[in-house]
Amino acid sequence: MFSDFKRVHRRRFLQVSGAAACGLVKVTSASAAEINPLIDTHVYLGDWPNRRLGATAPAALVALLRQAKVNQAWVGSFDALFHKDIHSANLRLVKGCRDIGEGMLIPVGAINPTLPDWEEDVRRCHQTFKMPGIRLHPTYHGYSLDDSRFARLLQLTVGRNLFVQMVVQMIDERRRLLTPRGPQLDLAPLTRITKSIRGLRVLIANGVEAFEDVVNSGLAKAPGVYFDFSCVADGNDLRKLVRFVSADRVVQGSAAPLFDADTSSTMLEQANLTTNHVNLIRYKNARRLLSMTEQQPG
Repeated sequence: MFSDFKRVHRRRFLQVSGAAACGLVKVTSASAAEINPLIDTHVYLGDWPNRRLGATAPAALVALLRQAKVNQAWVGSFDALFHKDIHSANLRLVKGCRDIGEGMLIPVGAINPTLPDWEEDVRRCHQTFKMPGIRLHPTYHGYSLDDSRFARLLQLTVGRNLFVQMVVQMIDERRRLLTPRGPQLDLAPLTRITKSIRGLRVLIANGVEAFEDVVNSGLAKAPGVYFDFSCVADGNDLRKLVRFVSADRVVQGSAAPLFDADTSSTMLEQANLTTNHVNLIRYKNARRLLSMTEQQPG
């Protein structure tokens, strides 16, 4: 599926580039922004409890993302947060992404290491569904990061060359009304684990709020750890994050459709970063994560 997206995107890029070379397209700064890809690394399909969302079906989600100028989205399943049949949730996710958007939706399967046979779910994500990574929700699935099963899970992802997207929270304190609440996640064990597992690639989603926090300071220096900025307050905080962890380890992630898909782009504009830093965050860092994830034979 990811290879299909690359073919589609390359074909579109060559069409636009060729037209520009022939003088058929005037590449202004505005049109250049449209040509540059935008990868949203944190998107969902499905329904959210206690709140009606406008883009729960794949076609509606694609329309929402295209309106926000997103070229590719890494998609998980809301069902996987609340249902115990993780395999069925991942299967529905794959089917929902497969035929919509010409490879725009990249499924990222959920794993719950507290359930029986979770190792088999990891194998299916890798071998059966050909996913580039997995998405974890520890606060909803009820385990801490010092759980031995979590360390085992990370070891398995390295062996299968999968990235790990770890969702620290689904919503911040400012938006708690009528939202299923999970306990606060302690990231300290992850700081220790990243030092012991070579080749680990972890994307921290919805987890950046206190930049001077000792735990995040440790993660900022850990190799292979990336961050989205969906929980920062404004453009000033985004600039602080870039200074704190470096621009080459920050990606965009909106948590759409739970949040507005274009909020992260607006915040990126407000941050007044260099063009190079903007492009790293918009798509280059996420693309690098995917390029390091090539499916190995089963």
